[in-house]
Amino acid sequence: GIATESVSTMISFLFEKANVNRIQAEVMPANEASKKILLKNNFMKEGLVRQASYWSGKGVVDLEIYGILKNEYI
Repeated sequence: GIATESVSTMISFLFEKANVNRIQAEVMPANEASKKILLKNNFMKEGLVRQASYWSGKGVVDLEIYGILKNEYI
């Protein structure tokens, strides 16, 4: 609902107004809700970065990388 629409609005702004070529999102592998929102907005899973970041309360975590290019949006 709201989160999917918010991401869609942000994508439109970044590609159409800010002239960005690539948008990337980093998500912890267990965060299924966030991954679903990205996939609904045509992001592609690009891979997994192992022990990529330190998150307070979680320690060192893996991150999945999702991305979308401007030419994939148009």
